[in-house]
Amino acid sequence: GNLLKRPYSWEPICSSQAYPRWLSGTAHMDSGAIATRIAMNEKHVAEKFNAPTNQCTIFWPVLIKDFVRVGFGASIGMFCPLRAYFARAGCKLVVSKSTASHWKGINFAPFWNEELPDTTFHARWTHQ
Repeated sequence: GNLLKRPYSWEPICSSQAYPRWLSGTAHMDSGAIATRIAMNEKHVAEKFNAPTNQCTIFWPVLIKDFVRVGFGASIGMFCPLRAYFARAGCKLVVSKSTASHWKGINFAPFWNEELPDTTFHARWTHQ
């Protein structure tokens, strides 16, 4: 009997109830507030991704296998806010055509701003 009972901590976190806000600890967000917050964040991210990126260029040679090697979940957990920071700072990410093909081949959405031919990318990566 007790072996099949799920611990309380396994209960779903999604519901129609209000959610506590992360920062204040006293207010709550209902589903409408959550939808509004998500839409606002999506708008800000889209603005940053479409903004001119002339402050810095980051060459990104990392493949999925590199993320898996060091722990995929932790890597993605680190990469998502890092990518948002790059966009916020006005940096563009550049990948090689083969790296782009690799990511797209696994059906991951493109996160970069520019693709370079492999030879150009590797020459810049090696001699930068």
